[in-house]
Amino acid sequence: MKTTSRRTVFMTMYTAILCVTGFISIPLGPIPLVLQNVVAISAGLIFGLPQGAAAVGMFLAVGTLGLPVFSGGRGGIAVLNGPTGGFLMGYFVGALIAGYIAKNPSQEEKPFSKPALLRLVRAALAGLGFSYLFGILRFRGITGTSFPQAVAFCVTPFLIPDIIKFCVMIPIVARLRPLLARHLANDDQDSAED
Repeated sequence: MKTTSRRTVFMTMYTAILCVTGFISIPLGPIPLVLQNVVAISAGLIFGLPQGAAAVGMFLAVGTLGLPVFSGGRGGIAVLNGPTGGFLMGYFVGALIAGYIAKNPSQEEKPFSKPALLRLVRAALAGLGFSYLFGILRFRGITGTSFPQAVAFCVTPFLIPDIIKFCVMIPIVARLRPLLARHLANDDQDSAED
């Protein structure tokens, strides 16, 4: 299997996971509580660049085409153009930023070392911050609310649940990164021998 094929398989599998998490949604006013935001940003944490953002990009493309992969089983361009569409675009930017800060995974990475965990925490918080920023800006543009009102709708109810979700996700990500690097390195060696 060529390097690009294995990377594509891993990215596609992650995109499928991201699509499935769209069905896990709890309505909290105009914006639902979702698992999808943490899974999207974690794509950047796990894969680094560019694969993490590419996995989220594939998810957005599938949803834009109308498949029901966005929160609550919705799909289509209307969702992106709606008041929560900024969060979806923020998933992509969040994965991009998180991947840049987390860097690409390495086999030598010590998953639970203090520097590795701190780097993942910084990357997760930066990615989440950009997701919130895009969500706030789009929500304000559609609803005409003030910035403090938009923060009250888009951030306040979700901040503690999102931090809890990342507290669960970061140890998983830390363990997956060197495993993924090992699989991709084996694939690189196979490709070099071809």
